[in-house]
Amino acid sequence: MKLTMLLPMTSLLSTSVMALGPASPDWYAVNDGVMGGRSAGSAIPLDDGVIRFEGTLSLENNGGFASIRADSPEFAFDQDGQIVLRVRGDGRAYTLDLRTARRQGAFSYKQAFETKADEITDIRLPLSRFRATAFGRQMPVATPLDPAKVVSLGFMLADGQPGAFRLDVLAIGFEPTAIPLADTPAGLIDLAIHHGVPLFNRGDADACAAVYATALHALILMPDTMVPPEVKARIVEDIRALEGEVNVQTRAWGLRHALDRARAGL
Repeated sequence: MKLTMLLPMTSLLSTSVMALGPASPDWYAVNDGVMGGRSAGSAIPLDDGVIRFEGTLSLENNGGFASIRADSPEFAFDQDGQIVLRVRGDGRAYTLDLRTARRQGAFSYKQAFETKADEITDIRLPLSRFRATAFGRQMPVATPLDPAKVVSLGFMLADGQPGAFRLDVLAIGFEPTAIPLADTPAGLIDLAIHHGVPLFNRGDADACAAVYATALHALILMPDTMVPPEVKARIVEDIRALEGEVNVQTRAWGLRHALDRARAGL
C-alpha cells in the first residue's frame, strides 16, 4: 500500500491509510439526490482529527442513501489484510465502500459494519470480505476486489431508517495478514523477502535494505547445523562487497541477491 498520507495511530493500527481532520484529502458527498431522493449527508473535518459523516436519511421519492467519498491512488493495498476503523457511531449500520475506478456509477465493493451509540469502537474489515454491489444489491457474478487497484474509499448509510444520523471517523488504517514467525533459515529468508519487496516497490529502498541486512546477519549467527559454514562465508563476502555502496536501490538489490544465494546453498 502506498503511504504518503499519514495519521498517528498509536497502538491501534500497524499502518495508516489516510490523514483525517483538516489535513484530510478532499471528501465529497454522493447522496440519493442523483436519483431524485431527498437524503442529505456531508463530510465535516473537525479540528481534533476526525471526519464527521452526518445528515438526514429520507425514503421519499424512492431515495434512501447518503454517502461520502475520498479519492486517491494512495488507497491501493499491496498485500492482503484488513482495514481497521476507529469510529464513534449512533447505533446504526453503515458500509465501507471501495472503488477501483473513480467513475463506476453505482458499482462498488462494500462491507457493512455496526456501530454503538456514542461509543468509540474498533472495527476490522478483511479485504477478502468486500463484495461487489450495484444499486444496493450484491452482484452474483463479478470480478473479486483487487486491493492493488483501490482508488476511492467512502462511507454509506442505507439502512432503510429515515432520520438524522452521525458517524465520527477517528482513524482509518490497515493491518496486513499476520505472517508466522520463521523457525528455519529458509523461512527467515522468505519472511525477509515478503516484507522487503513491498517496501522497495513503494519507494523505500533504504528500509528494504535494512530488512534484508538484518536477515543476513541473523543467518550468520545461526548454528552451523542450520546454516553451513560455506554459506555463512559467502554471506560475509556479499555484505562486505556492498559496504561502500551509496545507492540504496543498488544496495537493496545486492542484499536481495545475497539472500537468494544463501537460500540456494541451504
